[in-house]
Amino acid sequence: MIHSMTGFGNAEISLKGKRIQVSVKSVNGKSVDLNLRLPHQYKEKENDVRSLALERMKRGKIDLSVNFEHSEEERTMRINEEVLKGYLDQMKQITGGMGDFKDNDLLSIVSRFPNIVSAEKFTSDDSEWEEILKGIEQAIQHLLDFRQGEGAKLEADLRVRISVIEKLQEEINALEGDRMDNVRQKLMTQLEQLSLKNGPDMDRFEQELIYYLERFDITEENVRLRAHLQLFMETLNEGDSQGKKLSFIGQEIGREINTIGSKANHAGIQKIVVGMKDELEKIKEQLFNIL
Repeated sequence: MIHSMTGFGNAEISLKGKRIQVSVKSVNGKSVDLNLRLPHQYKEKENDVRSLALERMKRGKIDLSVNFEHSEEERTMRINEEVLKGYLDQMKQITGGMGDFKDNDLLSIVSRFPNIVSAEKFTSDDSEWEEILKGIEQAIQHLLDFRQGEGAKLEADLRVRISVIEKLQEEINALEGDRMDNVRQKLMTQLEQLSLKNGPDMDRFEQELIYYLERFDITEENVRLRAHLQLFMETLNEGDSQGKKLSFIGQEIGREINTIGSKANHAGIQKIVVGMKDELEKIKEQLFNIL
């Protein structure tokens, strides 16, 4: 079963007055490119999260973020006594010669100064991190489920398009006998137009005919194309998603279709080849997004 590289997942955890939001999204990419954002107090866990994300998601351009939202109850405020006393001492020195300022007045003024009151700093907690890690794993699993669902749609579309190419190849095979007859007739007509007295040299004619038949023969290309189409379908049936392998097979399919078109020398076959190329281009567009 194939998987898409496009996906989205999220999770929400509530712990000790904090709400933790985990979100992860990915789009297609040739390799893996992870953009990770963690709260500063958990920066030392970045390598662990990165290893987990890369192991589970494998390829794509990935954004993973963990955000904290603190409740009002948790945001306890604390007076910085040292800062407050320092401000008061300085104010007393400045107003020492002024009799109009009392201690209460100075305290009222100083309380408006910066850094007097601050929220308590959040400290990391191992048990809390375990819960956060579960949330990260849950968000990643949601993304993988999304990828699997999108992959099923891509797989169904690819199967349809491969079957269309197979049917078009059958149409080419049906025209193959007519094409060879046309080559023979064309050679005979050209020889007759030469008005040779004793008629054409049949031995030489046979040699030229063999040359043209070999030049225009597409039997090998048809055999290889059929084998590549079969391999493509077999790869779709494999348990693991193999986007790169499918891309390589798609290139080989395109090479055989191009060769058939260049050697066909037949308007009907070349028209069919155009249809095959159109289907193959749509397949290649889908393959860019397969894991």
